[in-house]
Amino acid sequence: KTISPYALGLNNGVITYGSLLRDQPLPNYFGPGQPGPKNWNGKYTNYMCVDTAIEMSINAPAVQLCNDLTPEACYEWLTQSLHYKTLTSEEDAHSLSAMALGTQTWGTTVADMTAGYQIYANGGVYHRPISYWYVKDHNGNVILDNRDDPGTQVMSQENATIMNKLLQRPIYGSQGTGGYLADLPVTIYGKT
Repeated sequence: KTISPYALGLNNGVITYGSLLRDQPLPNYFGPGQPGPKNWNGKYTNYMCVDTAIEMSINAPAVQLCNDLTPEACYEWLTQSLHYKTLTSEEDAHSLSAMALGTQTWGTTVADMTAGYQIYANGGVYHRPISYWYVKDHNGNVILDNRDDPGTQVMSQENATIMNKLLQRPIYGSQGTGGYLADLPVTIYGKT
């Protein structure tokens, strides 16, 4: 939700921190005459602010936003800007469920998810996932080096900060789904 439609919505100026989104089922989400998606609490409120939708992990607003942006635009954001490698299914590129809720054909990797989320702590700069920073041989000579990668600005610093603040809501918000982490001695942002 927060790496695809919400990030792209902020990036494109379609939403802000407090925008109202429809918390309503789409009429043919599961097929002709089959509305959805369902929210975890079994309820719809008609409209909901972005911050509350993220805090409570509500499905319908994310799907409604993805529908407005189009699944194809979300797919392009994930594959071109965030370099997701497992999104290879043509079906994923046109699926509201895959692009808004993460139900891709092949799923995703921890590396891709980490690279997607790190832009919110790095001022909107994407850094490719790496497993080492640099490696020295026994003489102290650097033989492998990833330190010269400046990254790519994929989101404005302002929007990255907004997403960071939005993603603190699931942890520190009164209705947050990750409140059990709030007592850790570091500031946490995330999505449960």
